[in-house]
Formats: sequence, structure tokens, C-alpha cells
Amino acid sequence: MRNTNGQLVCTEDNLVQTPYGLLITEVKKGESLSPNQIRFLENISYEFDGSKHLKFVTVPEKKLVEDIKFHGIEEFIKSLKMIHDFALYNTNLCFDTDDKNALFNLKILWEGLEQIAKS
Repeated sequence: MRNTNGQLVCTEDNLVQTPYGLLITEVKKGESLSPNQIRFLENISYEFDGSKHLKFVTVPEKKLVEDIKFHGIEEFIKSLKMIHDFALYNTNLCFDTDDKNALFNLKILWEGLEQIAKS
């Protein structure tokens, strides 16, 4: 919950409602979070896996997504599709299983980026 100044405050002893769910803190009901706690919330990135266990996103994973977003997701999608199509349709090469898997991996990448772009 946020107070009138927009700060996150506890709604019950030791519980703060955040965009990520409830956070257990040492803060008592009605008190605001400290600057360190707010920084922690701003920097946290996680998701739930199928078993509902927290899976933290690593710093390199977060940086990769940030870099892709900074440079333009649509540009990456277009580049991956172009490489895929060039290799598949504009060469006279025979593809073995590894080559086909590599092309399929490119397709998985651009489809994943398309999902990120939609969100």
C-alpha cells in the first residue's frame, strides 16, 4: 500500500504489498519503507516457475533483455529472421541435423522476442 506521499507502507505488521506480491520486512504497520528497502524492490526481478518456487533472474539475463530492448526488439527480430531466411533459402548448402537445429533455435529466439515485444 502507498501513503499519500506515494511511499510504500506496511498494511499489516511486517507485510508490504508490492507489485511482486507481499514482502516481509521489519517495518511495522503504517511505517514507510527505508530507502534501502525501496532500492531493493526497484532492483528485484523474478518470476515463478511451474512449481511456484521463486526463480531469480540473474544479472546477465536482466542485462541481456535490457540491451535487446535498448537496441530495439523489432530490429533483433528482423535480423534473426533475415539470417534464418538467408541461410535456408538463399544458399545451396545441404543441411544436416545440427544446421536444422541452429535454424530452429533462431526461430525460437525471434518468437520469444516477439512475446517480449507484446508485453
